[in-house]
Amino acid sequence: MNTEPRKNLGTHLIDGSCCLVLIFFTFMLYKRILDFWWLDDDPMILKHAVQYSPMDYFFDPYIWKTLSPANLTPWITLSYDIDWVLFGWSPYHFYLHHLISLCISALVLYSLFRLYFSQIHSFMGSLIVLCSLPFADIAHHLYKRHYLEGLIFASLTVIFYVKALGRREPWWLICATLFYIFAMTAKEIYVPIVVMLLFLPEAPLKVRLRYLIPLILSAFFYVLWRRYMLGVFVGGYETLSPDFSILTILDIVHSILDGLNYSNWFQYCVLLIVTGVPFLIGGIAISLPWKFFWMVLIAAAVLPVIPVLSMFSPHYFLIPYCIVTALLVAFYNEKFIMSIPFCSMPKLISIIFSFSVLFIFFCMNFLIVVDAKWKSPFMDRIRAEGEFMLEQDGNDAYMLKPLLPYWHHHGLAWFRNNIFERSGIRGVIQDDCTPMFPFSEPGDGLYRFDGRKITPFMESDSCFIKEDAPLDVMISYTENFMISWHLGPYESGVYYIYAMEGETQMGNPMERSGDMRIFLDPQAERLWQVKYLSPDGWATYSPYFKVEPQENRNNSSAFNIIWKR
Repeated sequence: MNTEPRKNLGTHLIDGSCCLVLIFFTFMLYKRILDFWWLDDDPMILKHAVQYSPMDYFFDPYIWKTLSPANLTPWITLSYDIDWVLFGWSPYHFYLHHLISLCISALVLYSLFRLYFSQIHSFMGSLIVLCSLPFADIAHHLYKRHYLEGLIFASLTVIFYVKALGRREPWWLICATLFYIFAMTAKEIYVPIVVMLLFLPEAPLKVRLRYLIPLILSAFFYVLWRRYMLGVFVGGYETLSPDFSILTILDIVHSILDGLNYSNWFQYCVLLIVTGVPFLIGGIAISLPWKFFWMVLIAAAVLPVIPVLSMFSPHYFLIPYCIVTALLVAFYNEKFIMSIPFCSMPKLISIIFSFSVLFIFFCMNFLIVVDAKWKSPFMDRIRAEGEFMLEQDGNDAYMLKPLLPYWHHHGLAWFRNNIFERSGIRGVIQDDCTPMFPFSEPGDGLYRFDGRKITPFMESDSCFIKEDAPLDVMISYTENFMISWHLGPYESGVYYIYAMEGETQMGNPMERSGDMRIFLDPQAERLWQVKYLSPDGWATYSPYFKVEPQENRNNSSAFNIIWKR
């Protein structure tokens, strides 16, 4: 009697059951996002999608740079564009799309792990990624959706490429190439996949090279496209790369662990043992081709993250986390453990041991994600401030120090004025010291969230300003969208750079010096001001520096501000 069909049926049933459990787990873990409202970058990305067509933001350099002159990720605008066409102004449906993408990623991750691992190990590996802090960070923020959908496309690229190598059919290769192109337009971090696939010990090198030709050509044209759109072949937040002294590296490691919510010695020990042992033993036991492949894989994942280490956010570590998880699943399975020369562990003990280690690691990450508050406690305030911006009718009103950054409210104001065609408040004030705001008058109303709702705010007399205190200002903006600054003379304390656009005050706390790429509309008139807040509580301000608008579209609004008191 032929039992092969029965075995195949049983395998498919188990695979299907694992997929259903992963979908249910993902839905239950992240369903709370359906109650979220627009967050930091959402209004500006949606504004970009509404203003322009896909041809514009995929192929017009100026139009793309109005959203991001540092990175080329037009897929995120297209994704918002699709939701806008289908649902309009409905955060619920945008988050529903996001939740569906999260569930799809669960299926794709499981399918990717199943290329090389058993069902139980593929299931555990998928669970570990799904409840990791980098994945959860992306799950709770719409504007990080391109990382998520890029992960889906990148995983499908690997799956279809491996299928193409195994079956020698062009259809699989066409799919792999298509999804690779999608992944690159989603986020640059997925470009190195083509390097990883070259070293994948899946077929003879000549076969891998021949099947990689369409992907290599796609990567080549992507680099040319990026050069055309951004003016650079590589790079982004260039000068945010850290200084690699020993002390800096230790600080970076500590900040990464802290940012990933590993906050006590028990978690440090579990992380060190669970991840350190595979690297030590695996480096001895695995064959040379696979050893070289894992080294290339780790390098391809880590190198793109280095430039943004100093502005740490968990979602930057999604790909390194996926690769570390794959390494753990590869090591903690009974076949590999029993193949280690100096390990004579029985098969049953090996299975129990490997599953237990992966389960402990999963539980630790699950508790970290569940314990993370995200923006849920602040969602009432975010929604109240956003709706006040959209619906409050009063040209003598200002909103004082909203929770989210200025560009969020700038985007909401655009929708209020251009889509909903409503009158609204005059602007937003980011600075605590409202008497220094240049447009407000005694009769104007100040409004602020009081813990439950937006209410009128009585002006405070607590501003202690030293008008004659020393202050040094150097700010320059070049035609390649690079803003640079150096502020002084104080070593401690906090510096702020405020830019007045219309009657909205935009600004954030800044380091003493630095530079970054940012788009400034050359046709918008701005007033710039620098504030210094001392550790003793007093503040001093520069005068307002006026930047005149330009008459052309080519961002020739370069300027230099040099001032000293």
